[in-house]
Amino acid sequence: MGAIISDADEQEAQAIYDFGKAAGIGFQLQDDYLDAFGNPENFGKQVGGDIVSNKKTYLIIKALEKASAVQRKELESIYFENSISALDEKVDRVKELFLEIGVDRD
Repeated sequence: MGAIISDADEQEAQAIYDFGKAAGIGFQLQDDYLDAFGNPENFGKQVGGDIVSNKKTYLIIKALEKASAVQRKELESIYFENSISALDEKVDRVKELFLEIGVDRD
């Protein structure tokens, strides 16, 4: 909208669009990471909320791609089938698997 309002040419408008898209993706990746591994006092919301809600974040997608067959089966069972009913246990185990698989470093 800013590019349109300021009569930017097509190349400038595209550059602004590309920047906005990259910034939005970067924000979402950071938000996903902080949801799993952030400090709730600094982050301002419950850690593990995406896990509890079974949201399809970058972390779970990447974890399923990189996981061994055994890890993948356990992740799918916990994350999508809710095989662990205690939410704190679910969050803790998913986070452990994320760390084992290494998605916290990707």
